[in-house]
Amino acid sequence: MINDRITEVFNLLDDDQDGLISPEKIDIESLTAGTLHFLQPLFQELEDIEATLDEGMFKKAVVKLLDNTDAHTKGRFLSEKWPKPEPSSYSFAPELNTKSRKILLEKGHTRFCLYEEGVKKKQVVTDDNAAIRSQTAYRESKTRGT
Repeated sequence: MINDRITEVFNLLDDDQDGLISPEKIDIESLTAGTLHFLQPLFQELEDIEATLDEGMFKKAVVKLLDNTDAHTKGRFLSEKWPKPEPSSYSFAPELNTKSRKILLEKGHTRFCLYEEGVKKKQVVTDDNAAIRSQTAYRESKTRGT
């Protein structure tokens, strides 16, 4: 994840796509304000020593910067511009471990599929809402028609 994010930022900065960035050849306009703020010390050093960095050198410099950064800032840098998955692509389906199942059995519970039950309840609510919308639309069309 860290390497992917650093590569993404490097590619945004490398405006001519030659694999190198320097103070003269850098595109900071495509960066978000948070990313720009995070990388500001690196850009300042790049300008001060008039260096040119390839992707490997840039990765090392950003990793060093990340190592000297608080967790909050590091998290913001790493998570910026990452697309959020659609709810339909979530794969989280929790299950009870053996010890928890044993405790529930001792208490008389026999159903352990909490996630599946939640999905079924959500589907019932969704179906109910669709039926209500359909009935409302039917009533409105009848009212307009008379």
